[in-house]
Amino acid sequence: MIQNRAKMFVSIAGIFILLAIIFFVIAGNKASENSTERVDTQLLDYIEKTVFLPVSASNRTTVCAAKVIGDDRNHLYLYVYKAEYYYQDQKLSRIGVEMVPLSLEIERSGDEIDIIGHALPAEGAQYGSSMRDIFPNSIIEKISLLTQDDFAHIEALADDRAKLMLDYGHSGNILVDD
Repeated sequence: MIQNRAKMFVSIAGIFILLAIIFFVIAGNKASENSTERVDTQLLDYIEKTVFLPVSASNRTTVCAAKVIGDDRNHLYLYVYKAEYYYQDQKLSRIGVEMVPLSLEIERSGDEIDIIGHALPAEGAQYGSSMRDIFPNSIIEKISLLTQDDFAHIEALADDRAKLMLDYGHSGNILVDD
């Protein structure tokens, strides 16, 4: 009888431990989602103004949208869509389209992220070697697995952001984090 009570106690304790683990995993994911929501405007602002030079024409705007590929303690890895947008005959148009992987060097402090710097792969013959210098193999593999649907989704987000910026002067938050 004492053995049965001991087994029952161990079973109940195991269930409580399992529930506690599930709670902390769910709570951790919610905190991560909130952190992403807070930093996406900061990231896109940095990318649009520092990584890519903004357009100076009053009827045009440089717009970026990004997909988070991964991160580690000191880096955030993104795939970035950039284009210059304007209206022509009341239709949204774009020129100078680029889609590039980007490594942001970051410093974390609690939920806050400060961007320290960035790195883009070189163009031309140095592209492959610079990719290996900048990105871990796991990130290069994830980049290679991006699909046309991923690219179309990022482009559509940039289109939406451009409309907001051109029509209303603000952009909202357009950062994909799957």
